[in-house]
Amino acid sequence: MKYVYLILFIIMSRYSATSIGEDEENIIVFSGTVFREIVIWSPFRRLNGLNILQRLQMHEGVIFSITVNKSNSIISSTSDDRSIVIWKVEAFAEHQNTYDHWKFAKITPAYSFYAHKARVWKSILMQSGNILSAGEDGQICLKTSLRTYQWEESRGSQVRSLDCMEIKNLAASGCTSGSVGLWSLDTVPKSEILADYKKDNRYPKHLVVLSNNGTYVLYSDGHVVLYKNNTSNNIYQNDVLCCTLTMVKSPCETKVTFTTSSGHIVILKSTSAQVFFDKISPDKIVSTIWLNNSQIIICCRGNKIFYYEVFEDLKLNHLDTFCICSKTSSWITAAVLVENLIFAGCNEGSIYLFKLNHQEPIQLFSKIHSFAGVTAMWTHEKYSNFTVISSVGRDGHHRYWNVSTQSESVYEIRCDILPTKWPFVITTSLVHGLLICGFKESNLIVYSPIEQRILATVPCGGGHRAWDLTFNNDRDSICFVCSSSSNKLELNEIPLHGHHTLLKGFHSMIVNCMAKVTADLMITGSDDTTVRLTRFNDSVHNLLILRSHISSVRSVSCLTLKPNVYIIVTVGGRAQLKIWTLNITNNDMYCEESISHLLKTKQEKKPWRTVLPSNEGETRFMDVCVQYTKSKSILISVGCSDGILRLYNYDTNNKTLSLIEDNLDCNSCILKILPVQLNSYHYVLTTDTKGFINFWDISKYVDNSDVDLSFTPKYRHCLHQSGINCCDWLEIKNYYGLITTGGDDQRLSLSIFHYEDTVTLLCNTSIYIHFSQVTGIKAYNQFVITASVDQKIIFSSWNCDLSSKTVQVLPFASYFTTVADIHGLIAHKNGDKVKVIVYGQGVETFHADMSSLTQSPPPPYTISAIILAR
Repeated sequence: MKYVYLILFIIMSRYSATSIGEDEENIIVFSGTVFREIVIWSPFRRLNGLNILQRLQMHEGVIFSITVNKSNSIISSTSDDRSIVIWKVEAFAEHQNTYDHWKFAKITPAYSFYAHKARVWKSILMQSGNILSAGEDGQICLKTSLRTYQWEESRGSQVRSLDCMEIKNLAASGCTSGSVGLWSLDTVPKSEILADYKKDNRYPKHLVVLSNNGTYVLYSDGHVVLYKNNTSNNIYQNDVLCCTLTMVKSPCETKVTFTTSSGHIVILKSTSAQVFFDKISPDKIVSTIWLNNSQIIICCRGNKIFYYEVFEDLKLNHLDTFCICSKTSSWITAAVLVENLIFAGCNEGSIYLFKLNHQEPIQLFSKIHSFAGVTAMWTHEKYSNFTVISSVGRDGHHRYWNVSTQSESVYEIRCDILPTKWPFVITTSLVHGLLICGFKESNLIVYSPIEQRILATVPCGGGHRAWDLTFNNDRDSICFVCSSSSNKLELNEIPLHGHHTLLKGFHSMIVNCMAKVTADLMITGSDDTTVRLTRFNDSVHNLLILRSHISSVRSVSCLTLKPNVYIIVTVGGRAQLKIWTLNITNNDMYCEESISHLLKTKQEKKPWRTVLPSNEGETRFMDVCVQYTKSKSILISVGCSDGILRLYNYDTNNKTLSLIEDNLDCNSCILKILPVQLNSYHYVLTTDTKGFINFWDISKYVDNSDVDLSFTPKYRHCLHQSGINCCDWLEIKNYYGLITTGGDDQRLSLSIFHYEDTVTLLCNTSIYIHFSQVTGIKAYNQFVITASVDQKIIFSSWNCDLSSKTVQVLPFASYFTTVADIHGLIAHKNGDKVKVIVYGQGVETFHADMSSLTQSPPPPYTISAIILAR
């Protein structure tokens, strides 16, 4: 018996393994253990009763992968201590067999390095000497002799598998979001040295990079030098430029402006030797922003903003003057022009809305980007009566704004969190759509908000030095120039086309909820805190990713406000509720975060020394449903983990949310909510963890009547032994309705209720239909669909006899899905065809034909399925 325990212990202690050799005598196994060791052993040969040849110790954690190169001279290992260790293997003698080679070889750690910020799952030794690795941080790293390059597969997910074809310079990766990516290792950034300025006893103060790969550099001695095609030319020199504070290029990149602390401005035309020089202010000029190719704003000390027009001969024409209302020295750092409005952000993080010929700002958002400042703005879609603008700041937030030229007002649409605290450029590209560039630690990153991943990471030393970039080849590559720590000007060519998605991914964690917006457009929420708008056809098309929840998204509900306009409500952990307004046009969509609400629990105000720790956990919103009221507002019913049904009213005109009821106590955690209309009464059905279903009369709020609302349910009945995870309502005929429920007790329950003046249970039946808890259900006439954690989708036929008060149910078809831990299903019936989408640890859709259901008994069914995302 002790040998059995020993074998189990050895198996359980192994976390990774690989082997080499062709015959039994020479097979060598490399095992990575939980005890921080790499064990090299032979499974078929023993010496003095032992088959262990070598033990290697260097890591501080579990060994996750081991790789041996073809010449058996190098070993690479990875661990959860985030390190990659390269081991050097020195053979004891030449022409040894495999067994003797590894028994007598001298194995020592050559070096180790850290390329990831989390556990490293795998590393690959390439014949070129480079090392390719993948980790829990979602990064794929290529370590060369010069530097480490990084790519991101998907934000918030892990790269679990990796392989490489070095002949083609290709790498393939598999991600926990279900995506499969193909990477070209030829697209690593290429760098070259433009100049070594240390020997000239000067340093670059500012520089700009043009799309024709020309780089203008302003040195500390007042010289402006152009670097292009491996040559350098002195373009302009002025001692006034020694005190230059800003150097900015126009959007067309044909003009470059220099402004100084003495109030001078120099405008240089890059296409010719034309130069404009003048003193335009007695005060220091602290910032310059180009609004377009011919208009510019200049900020001076004293919170003054001057608006100029730049003619073709580079002369200036003063158009307007604005003033920033601030007690401290403040200036504009980013701005866009929207007809007769200027939308601008300042160095203090505030955002202003100016109107032409109006000196004071007409609207102010004080320090909305924190105190660190606004760094960039971008104009997105222009609609009939408003324009969408986005801004980024040193707080790492990407905010979208609705700027209305008719009402001359602005309000925030939504906010996304970026993977960098220092974004500085927003632009668009034909291939990747919207792009944001920023600094993350000592690296330059290029981030795609649409794909939710970092496209490129380049070590550059950070942003506290002279730098600039431009986009080439329709923004498919970046030309980035910066002054390096070795006192040299370094140019980096950064390609953005190195990644190809072979299989699109989805949520990186489990999908908790799904709601139908249109026939093929779904909104989903996940434990990864994101809300996704996805089109489900023959494949997955991610249209929009909303990342602003602070915890997991538990439930989502959708309501059509008017044609092509939808109200979406999402709730989740930390008792957070968000209301989104979605507008869908022909080829575009506009999503606005209208409300963000956090539940504030009532706490007794006591001195902190007398406060006792609470045994109650933090309240979370478990489920939500929405419905119209006669007052043209929206009633939001939320089931909470503290057993309380909370009712909110959302005014769509004023975009305000108010709590109207929070005393409807169910005594147990509410799991599901379902709105139904019984005769002329409006009810909300709630299910809880004790197996009860409750009927709450909410007609007072839906019909806007003066009838008192009862704080107890109109009807309460126990249908299951434990929690009810899913339910659906089907009206049979006048005053009769069918409720189908699935619970933790693995049962499917069908209950027929009669309602006229009161609700009464007419009859019910239940069967053990699954081998695990039932989590999804949908009822139709004649049949019901159920889904369970046992990964089975079961179709059951049902019929009832109201006169004899009986209901019967019989399973007739089943389908085994590859989606693990199913959380629910969405079904859509079109004639005899039923389309079903199940979600959980992935998403899968399949179709069933119900045309033969009227036959008795039902024939075997063939169900076609398409795996969309896992």
